[in-house]
Amino acid sequence: MTQPPATTTAPVSPALPDTRSLPPARVPWPRPRVARIAGGVVVGLALIGLLLWISWPRAAPSPAPPRAPRAASPRPARPAAAPVVRPVSRPPGRLRIDFDHPLRTGTVRVFVDDELEVEQRLRGQPKTKALLFKMHEGTFRNELEVPPGLHEIRLEVRWDDNVKTERIVGSFASGATRSLEANLGRIRRDLSLEWK
Repeated sequence: MTQPPATTTAPVSPALPDTRSLPPARVPWPRPRVARIAGGVVVGLALIGLLLWISWPRAAPSPAPPRAPRAASPRPARPAAAPVVRPVSRPPGRLRIDFDHPLRTGTVRVFVDDELEVEQRLRGQPKTKALLFKMHEGTFRNELEVPPGLHEIRLEVRWDDNVKTERIVGSFASGATRSLEANLGRIRRDLSLEWK
């Protein structure tokens, strides 16, 4: 008996996958012509809507009710302007001061209504010698302007550590001069004022 001839079978290798690369999957895009048509339609609709909105009739605002005419009220008459009266300047009065004193040195101050008008140094000349004291004599003369009316005149005399003050009131007429005589006593140093 004859044996069938032996057949050799090559070992079957497992099937290898196809190693060729595949192109990526395509996403379908609209065709350019279709996209242009769609864009034109959108823009056209927008323009039509804008034109309709602009031309759409709107309700006009209601006019304000007419105002009733105001009755003409008579204007008050302006008072006639008073004539300007300029004060007539009157010439001032004058105050003449004659002050005799027994001081070697000192200061006299003259106030009119508490305003300092004059401040003057005093100097006396030696005159006589009584007992152990040397006597001096001096004078102060001054003249100043004073507004017309009633005024208080104050005289203040200072020497060494002493101060004497006296006041007097007087009325001054415009353009007139009043004389005030002032004396400082030799012994007691009393200050006196008197109109002359």
